Amino acid sequence: MFKEETKQIVSQDSWNPSSRKLQNASLKIEKEMNEQLTKKWIEKSDELFLFKSLLASKSNIFVHGANGTGKTTFVQDVIGTHREINDEFVVYIDCIEFNSEKLVASAISQQLNVRV
Repeated sequence: MFKEETKQIVSQDSWNPSSRKLQNASLKIEKEMNEQLTKKWIEKSDELFLFKSLLASKSNIFVHGANGTGKTTFVQDVIGTHREINDEFVVYIDCIEFNSEKLVASAISQQLNVRV
């Protein structure tokens, strides 16, 4: 929400000094959050760059690998930061927990707050 409000204020009066301050503050917060994410996942910098690029392109992403390697923590951390920075909704489905079409559809509808 904050990001959307910032965009509206900046587009309405981009020459207003207070609007520029608000935009600069928003960019500073975004930069700090990205830096914190990068520091936390420094050993996965290639995966972080790829995952963030895929999120930005609004692609479906399927992550798989050996148990106990940090996939869930990584994905939830990156998605959480992405949501905060971009004020966008991302659906997360754990295919181990939701292992049928009906369960996946139900999980998506719950996250979207839609009744099926």
